[in-house]
Amino acid sequence: MVGVLSRPGLFRWLLAVLLTCCLTPLYAASQPSHVAALAWLEDPAGNLTLDEVRGRELTPFSGLLSRGYTPSVIWVRLTLDPGSERADDDLIVRMRPSYLDEIRLFDPFYGVDGSKVSGDRYPIANDSYPSLYFNFSVPAGDRSRDIWLRLHTASTAQIHVDVLASKDALVLDRTHELMFMVYLAALLLFFGWGLVSWLSHREKVMGAFVIKQLIALLYSLAYLGYFRMVWPDTLWSTLTPDRFTSFLVLSMVTAAIFFDYHFLKEFRAHRGLLKIMQLLLGVYPVLLLLLFSGQIREALLINNLLVISFPVLSVVTALSIPAERQGAAEESLLPKRYVVTLYVLVLISVSMSSLPAAGLVKGVEWTFSGYLMYSLFTGAMVLVMLQIRANYMRRQRLTLAGALRTAEQRAELEEARRLEQAQFLAMLTHELKTPLAVIRMVLSAPEKTETMLSRAEYAISSMGAVIERCLQVDRLEDNRIETDLSDCRIDQELRELVENTGRADRISVGPLEPLTTRLDVSLFRMIVANLLDNALKYGDASSPVHVLAKAQEWEGQKGLRVEVSNLAGKSGMPDAEQLFQKYYRDPKARKETGSGLGLFLVEGLARLMEGRVEYAPKDNRVRFRLWIPLR
Repeated sequence: MVGVLSRPGLFRWLLAVLLTCCLTPLYAASQPSHVAALAWLEDPAGNLTLDEVRGRELTPFSGLLSRGYTPSVIWVRLTLDPGSERADDDLIVRMRPSYLDEIRLFDPFYGVDGSKVSGDRYPIANDSYPSLYFNFSVPAGDRSRDIWLRLHTASTAQIHVDVLASKDALVLDRTHELMFMVYLAALLLFFGWGLVSWLSHREKVMGAFVIKQLIALLYSLAYLGYFRMVWPDTLWSTLTPDRFTSFLVLSMVTAAIFFDYHFLKEFRAHRGLLKIMQLLLGVYPVLLLLLFSGQIREALLINNLLVISFPVLSVVTALSIPAERQGAAEESLLPKRYVVTLYVLVLISVSMSSLPAAGLVKGVEWTFSGYLMYSLFTGAMVLVMLQIRANYMRRQRLTLAGALRTAEQRAELEEARRLEQAQFLAMLTHELKTPLAVIRMVLSAPEKTETMLSRAEYAISSMGAVIERCLQVDRLEDNRIETDLSDCRIDQELRELVENTGRADRISVGPLEPLTTRLDVSLFRMIVANLLDNALKYGDASSPVHVLAKAQEWEGQKGLRVEVSNLAGKSGMPDAEQLFQKYYRDPKARKETGSGLGLFLVEGLARLMEGRVEYAPKDNRVRFRLWIPLR
């Protein structure tokens, strides 16, 4: 079903149905006919006998006879030519359309005086040759002769008569039935797809389309003759197919107006023209009143005037659609040229049936396809509109999903930023509280001893270290740190860094290989200084911090490994999972002033130098290894 409703699949399906409807008359015309001549006579009073009709002059015609909505009886004379058929072979007299009320057969040569009757007021069992059409079976005979048909109907007096050999009629019937099933399948498809869409979205225009398409499906079944074939025997005495078909004809036109009103309203067509459509809907109760009061012909005549005029109104209304529409939601609608084309096709197809039905123009056999084409055209165009809407809604969903993802990401970033700011403030509040308290105590003391001044100096140094690390991390995260390579003697640089800690007595250096390389000296100093500071703060104060450096390859690349290790202090071993996270500090290490940024900074700077840092604890020793490439 998806394949059928894709844009190319839909057009192929529609083309197949159109060809089916167009080829049906051509195929029928290709069958050998036994009609030598046709003539007609109008009987206004409806009381002429066959002998009286035979004595009058009849008007010759060919093809389709259209006399409009007349109360008169129409007599048709057929001159039969048996051709090559045997005298005792049957010929099938076929009459269309399938909504004629009563047709009587007169075949004087074989003594048939009107007792054979067919029409949609009579059960199909009356027909000697049952099919979707009205049929009489007559002997071929051995010479040409005239037979007569007496037509009386409340619907339009429109009749097409043909005479076929029984075998040809059988083949043609099966062919027509197959073609009609293709057409009905298309209508059913349109109805089903519209119903699914309406159940999903509950749009007024789709509700109107579903109603119209359901009535169109029932109308087509009646129009093509299916109702008479399946009409229950129990209903013939109370409700015949002709009355129900008349009800469907009236309902079909009203449903079409109802749908067109909602359809064109979506395109913001001219309000005055849409108001006229609304007013036309008020004719329907009047037509039903005429129908059920027995004035069927009058109801159908007024209805046919609507059928003639309303397509013109629809075309004018379609032309009133603004050429440039405002609003993004209207991207889901059809372009104006498509809508105008649709209603021009509807006008042509419906006029092809309604004008001959009114007796205004001569009809052809194609006339019977006009009403059927309306449901096909509108069904196909609504499906195209649904496809356009589906594509539009898919794009809207993707856009909304993208906007939602962007909003969620923005919200996550804002939340992360808020949490980071909260962590930053909490860290500053905690880490600066103790040094500030020490400084306040020293400043408030009446006499300041050397020890007190030393503590104050250490507190100021600790606050400076916290602030410096915050600045370094900010520069790192904003990608404002650029590497500046220069020659560096690693062993000398490490010894100088150890001396600068002011606690060289606690640091054991060696072995240090005399390596020279090109690197960013300032970044290297920041990394090693943070590792040494971390070891001196949190390591066991009674054990030394070990520093060593040596050449080491990693993944086939020559490099330098610097290792800083210490025995775990009172805070214990750090959490390896969180060690390099921003602001992480072990709860047991909170007694020492710190930012929780040192190891985060070390890892970021190592990556910036195209190196890596790892935590490699061994027994009860905290050990960090820095590897950077040698150049």
